[in-house]
Amino acid sequence: MAETPVASVIILVMDEVDRLVSCLESLVALPEAPPHEIVVVGNGTPVETLAALAHRESLVVVPCPVNLGFAGGCNWGARFARGRHLVFLNDDTEVEAGWLQALVDVAQGEPRVGAVGSRLLAADGSLQEAGSVLWRDAGTHQVGRGLAPGSPAYDRVREVDYCSGCGLLVTREAWDAVGGFDERYFPAYHEDVDLCLALRAHGFRTVYAPGARLVHHGGASLPDDLRTRVAIRNGRRFIAKWGDALRDFDPPPAGGDLDAVVAAAILRAERRPLPPSQPVAAARPPLPPATELEALQVQSRALRAAQSLSDDLLNQVRRDHVRLESLRRVGARVPGGRAVRLWRREGAAGVLRRLRSPRQPPHRGTGPSRVPLDVQYRRWRSRTEPDGRGLRQLADEARSGRAPVSIVLLIPSQPGDEGAVRATLRSLQDQPYEWWRAAAYVDPGAGATPADGRVTWTPRQPGVHWGPSLLDAARPERGEYVAVIAPGSRVTRHGLLAVAEALRKAPDCDLIYTDWDEIDAGGRRHTPHLVYGWSPELLLGRDQMGGLVLQRLDLVERAGGWREGDAPAETYAQLLRASEHVRDPRRLPAVALSRPAGSAHELPAASRRPCLEAWVSSRYPGAQVETGREPGVTDVRFYPGPPQEVDIVIPTRDRHELLRRCLDSLEVSTHPRRRVVVVDNDSGEGKTLEYLSQLPHRVLTHPGAFNFSAIVNRGVAATTAPFVVLLNNDTVVRTPGWLEAMLEWCGRPGVGAVGARLVFGDGRVQHEGIGIGIGRVAANLDLGWSAVRACSAVTAACMMVRREAWDAVGGFDEGLPVAFNDVDFCLRLWRAGWRVVMTPLAELQHDEGSSRGNLAPEDDYRRFRIRWGEEDRLRDAFLGPHVAWPRPLTLRIPPRSSRRPRS
Repeated sequence: MAETPVASVIILVMDEVDRLVSCLESLVALPEAPPHEIVVVGNGTPVETLAALAHRESLVVVPCPVNLGFAGGCNWGARFARGRHLVFLNDDTEVEAGWLQALVDVAQGEPRVGAVGSRLLAADGSLQEAGSVLWRDAGTHQVGRGLAPGSPAYDRVREVDYCSGCGLLVTREAWDAVGGFDERYFPAYHEDVDLCLALRAHGFRTVYAPGARLVHHGGASLPDDLRTRVAIRNGRRFIAKWGDALRDFDPPPAGGDLDAVVAAAILRAERRPLPPSQPVAAARPPLPPATELEALQVQSRALRAAQSLSDDLLNQVRRDHVRLESLRRVGARVPGGRAVRLWRREGAAGVLRRLRSPRQPPHRGTGPSRVPLDVQYRRWRSRTEPDGRGLRQLADEARSGRAPVSIVLLIPSQPGDEGAVRATLRSLQDQPYEWWRAAAYVDPGAGATPADGRVTWTPRQPGVHWGPSLLDAARPERGEYVAVIAPGSRVTRHGLLAVAEALRKAPDCDLIYTDWDEIDAGGRRHTPHLVYGWSPELLLGRDQMGGLVLQRLDLVERAGGWREGDAPAETYAQLLRASEHVRDPRRLPAVALSRPAGSAHELPAASRRPCLEAWVSSRYPGAQVETGREPGVTDVRFYPGPPQEVDIVIPTRDRHELLRRCLDSLEVSTHPRRRVVVVDNDSGEGKTLEYLSQLPHRVLTHPGAFNFSAIVNRGVAATTAPFVVLLNNDTVVRTPGWLEAMLEWCGRPGVGAVGARLVFGDGRVQHEGIGIGIGRVAANLDLGWSAVRACSAVTAACMMVRREAWDAVGGFDEGLPVAFNDVDFCLRLWRAGWRVVMTPLAELQHDEGSSRGNLAPEDDYRRFRIRWGEEDRLRDAFLGPHVAWPRPLTLRIPPRSSRRPRS
């Protein structure tokens, strides 16, 4: 087989391989065939059946445990094909000499060819198909069917309406343009006609190659009654999809000379002009990495792995799919099986991945979705964003309000941005919300500007910063809200309505900021960015506010406005100054702004750092700005005065080797004023008791049943330092300055508790704060970027607490002996007015569950729900109500219902 084959011959096999063997033998016997590979797709075929093909070195065998139908199976096989042309061949065919070469010659010799069809012969030698004619009513006719194959009329290369998919070549360019077969034509019928029409819509021709001869034995793969129902159903689907295009084709013959009618249709097919050429955009999934491709090739190693798959799940997938899915797709009402739902949700790739992976125990919650984010986003928008009727209703409500919120938008720009500025203004003029004004730059001599009394055009003056000049042009008044929008960004149709309604309900709010997404040149919105909740700590590390940010004019003035000396980070510098004066800042969980795809939405750390350093040095003497551990992140180090005393409370029971490892790692700590209190809960191992008796640290005993909250409370009660660290005995310190990193934040005004960054033994992030209500009651977070930030809760595996805050809420709730006690404690801190912060600069390894195992008793779960609400009602203030899982981002999609007029 050549390294880069000219063609990839893709053959589907379902259960029986006897017909396939005859087909393969005819392929192998081809004299002087162009370099090619043979890809066999086990479309619902058991792996033990595919094992019979393992000895054929020239084959690439792709397992697929479910029958995806003809279209889905061909698409699946095409993912693993390397050839410049894809050739789809039925397993019930036998090719004749020169077949493949004839297809390739026509594909490479004729202009604008997208597909090349074969001359099909029946087993008795008669002609089965020499190209096909498509009628206006979606009926078809196979040219020459039943006639002698030697007629000169069928020996000419010519353009046809379509060719059968049982021996069809498709060029790689054309395949990428249309994205392969439409898998809605399940399990068969009309998918080849649909493909040829799609190729034509993209400017490609379908050509019949008479020299490509093959014998097609045929044979029904479905019972007669089911085959009829499938054909009727798929025919209706075809008409619904191509109704307008079918008007270009001839009506079906109504009596008369059929041959003459067909001959006329053939001539018209060759003369019919092609539509304008469409841009080719790869719509099918990219090829899998080489390692996955090698793993899926049936060689001896792959076969042994495939045979070790879970037989019960494999059989259930195949049984569910064959017996249920086929019936459902033709209109029958049948209950869905687990395997069918898995296949629908994750596709064939997901099924294979599940089968190759060890079975995992079930867990609460949703977890990361395997549905592509853009697919989730389309569904989410369809169920959350208001439609036209909802927009009108919201606009009517806004007009009925006694005091509408007035919004002023500033649009700075550079020379050459006039088109982008106009795109932004058009999005404002399309708003159902009326109470807005805008000020934008215009270059002298740029031509006429659109007339709109709400838009003020300001000539750009060299050396004059946009901040003061645009503010002077807009003339905002007291009580109005001001926002800066980058040229080219577009306010979504419901954007101003959403922020105005939120501001009307929060009269004390000085600053509100929204989510945002990206928009491509065709106007398609995609890739949502759901920003984090208001956290002044995070503002020091990242500039995440890429959406619509509105500030009351009073706040803008108190913060000194946008200054030329802060460029290019003037909007970030102004937010830093505003964070000192802001009242009731709010994050609005609505996508109110669309930014051009590929535009920079967050300034690099190097651009932000000068203004951040200036702001920090003017307020916190001795503080410094450092480069963060993640790209684009900065860390502010406060270095608080003389070292504070810190007491470290470590609960333990037996497992002295864990405690020894933990205490040994504490010796690397650079903080000098620390004490350790070990609280022992009924250790019984002799070695543990001996080790505890020799420790230089204070050891307390807490007998009785395991109650983590009571153990922690006992330990803290025995300490006197102003700061206490709760530390698990299965942790290992990885950063010597961990205590200083936690102290510099725990010592900040209003901060009650600080958590650390916990990692697994292999370095993967285990904890960077805790989120609540994201598919489960509470879950450790890994957002993909490490920056100091406020969060709903942090784990008690490593938590520093200010003594004052501990006493204010009464420590841990001993009614939660095992689970959720740390989350409950942090939520009570927030309710009492204290903040909870996580710093990644304190890093420890945590072997979770090593000491007591992973426990989550039902009583703790029930008590937590009674206090804080049911799982489906919990909402994390920092992740927002639309996040079902933060990384990879999974959206919380509401159930399907009538669309409500909400934002």
